Amino acid sequence: MARQRLRKAALAVAQGKQPDGIDPATHAVRSAAIVLPEAQSFYEAAGDALKAKSGVAHASV
Repeated sequence: MARQRLRKAALAVAQGKQPDGIDPATHAVRSAAIVLPEAQSFYEAAGDALKAKSGVAHASV
């Protein structure tokens, strides 16, 4: 996996593009464990729980 990411980043730079992971907004992600109803979409229901917020401590159970 790391080799593929490194290759993808090197190819992007060679093509004059910005490699993945440069934008700090992509690093503001938290892990989350949530129990949802079966029909509920995880990404819609847990979207806010997955975003790290400045000044808010991470809660872990």
